[in-house]
Formats: sequence, structure tokens, C-alpha cells
Amino acid sequence: MKRRHSPAVAECERFLALKVMVLGELRELVLLLEREESLADWLRQKTRNAKLDRRPHTLLGVDF
Repeated sequence: MKRRHSPAVAECERFLALKVMVLGELRELVLLLEREESLADWLRQKTRNAKLDRRPHTLLGVDF
């Protein structure tokens, strides 16, 4: 089943044809800081997902 996105995420997906854009949630950043993980690695993975999969909004390392 395909997940329905908010209008903002759908617009960002269309924008990916022109530029690379990533979306993140505050809870992702909080978990990243709590786990003392690399922000650069997180951004690299988010950018890779946006470029290759055309998915600007992927939750990385979130178990909920």
C-alpha cells in the first residue's frame, strides 16, 4: 500500500526534478543528538535518498 503524503511533501517530491531537497523532523534531530551520531552522515544519507529514490522525506534511525 502506498503511503499518502501531505501536500508539502508532495510538492517537495515534484521540486526534486529541479533541485535536491531533504526534509527532516525535529524528532530525528533530537534522536541524532541523544545518540551522539554524526549530523554529516545523517545529511548524506538523507540527500542520497532524495536523489536516488526521489523521496525527500524519509525517517532515518527512528524506531516509531
